[in-house]
Amino acid sequence: MKKLLATALLACLCALSLAQPDAKDLALLRTTINGRMVEVPRTHENRSYICYDIREPFVEHDTTFLFRRYTVRKCDTCNLQKARMEFSYYISFAKEKNHLEHVRAMTLSNLDEQPPADEQQSEEWVLDDIEIASNDLKDIPRTWYQLVKYNDRYYLSCERPAVIQFTENYIVNHYSDGTWRSQLTDVKIKDKKNFSYKEDGLPCEIRASKVVKGLYVLTSTTPNGNIVKEALCPEESVKYFDLIDRCGEPLGKMAFAGYQEIDFDKL
Repeated sequence: MKKLLATALLACLCALSLAQPDAKDLALLRTTINGRMVEVPRTHENRSYICYDIREPFVEHDTTFLFRRYTVRKCDTCNLQKARMEFSYYISFAKEKNHLEHVRAMTLSNLDEQPPADEQQSEEWVLDDIEIASNDLKDIPRTWYQLVKYNDRYYLSCERPAVIQFTENYIVNHYSDGTWRSQLTDVKIKDKKNFSYKEDGLPCEIRASKVVKGLYVLTSTTPNGNIVKEALCPEESVKYFDLIDRCGEPLGKMAFAGYQEIDFDKL
């Protein structure tokens, strides 16, 4: 089996500096993909660089790419520099041998440097005299990953690397901007696919989707009373979902914008 992750990264490296700016028409960038000349439209320009984006899916070196950005750096004292591939989003398929390890590395790569969840300390949890409930979680999954919807399918995504972990005492939330935990109480388990609980006293429920294998819906309540729904999968269901990953780093806060709104009522 081909290792698509390695192939995709190789494709990204091979694309570096292959695209040439057209001095006669800077509205287009011409580059070669799989032996075919492609014209890439200019989408953004500022004092430092010009951006050219491919915003439709395409295949290169047996890898499906969803988005690619080339940039041409500007220079006040020289000619336009050679264009380079800045970053790409691509699909890493669940059938790959190391899929779960890839997902774990993307989402939980910083956890090895942190103490176990029940030993972490934060300003919210410094009062030793507070009695923290201990819940019997039975056999419900302990680690959950967020899902997104793209082109009518559900994916894991490097843009949404949120992970929820349950312990007997806490819910530990891992997001790209940090990790924190909330008190877990009132766990009621109907079965492994349907259960409810309170997070810091606020009601939450997880239920299995009836139409998408391995997908679950988390319904939670915010402190101001709003209802929020998210699509999740437990770690044991990661094998059912491809991953939208990225090679290269976006300029600024640029992110992949192709995700669809999820109709939770149909799940």
